[in-house]
Amino acid sequence: MMGGVEEAILLNKLYNLFCMDTTSGTATLENSTDEQTVLTFIADKQMVVVMLDLNALAQTTTIREYIEVDGSTARQVSGKVWPTDFDTDTKVVYIQFYQPDLDYTITLQSSTAEGADCSIQYSYATLPFG
Repeated sequence: MMGGVEEAILLNKLYNLFCMDTTSGTATLENSTDEQTVLTFIADKQMVVVMLDLNALAQTTTIREYIEVDGSTARQVSGKVWPTDFDTDTKVVYIQFYQPDLDYTITLQSSTAEGADCSIQYSYATLPFG
């Protein structure tokens, strides 16, 4: 689930404590109002912390998380609207979840087309369990 500044501080401390494996990259949010996949985590048993830099976005955007519950059926876990569901002036969103050996997907959907494709910088850290 997604949280505020206090949760981000805690996650940063956990990262430093456990020395999680990290990956960074860029996803492209196409200039449309279609729901678009930003990241998908293939089934694994792990703790995941994701950072999305939404600074390039100008429009209200819904962030959704899905988990594949039975190997083929995806169910929404969380949905929040940026920027209204976050602290004022938030440009970076943290998402953390425990992945119980099922696929997990994070999507974005703009309420209005951005006018051009947008680059979304991301970083995530994983800590395997089991």
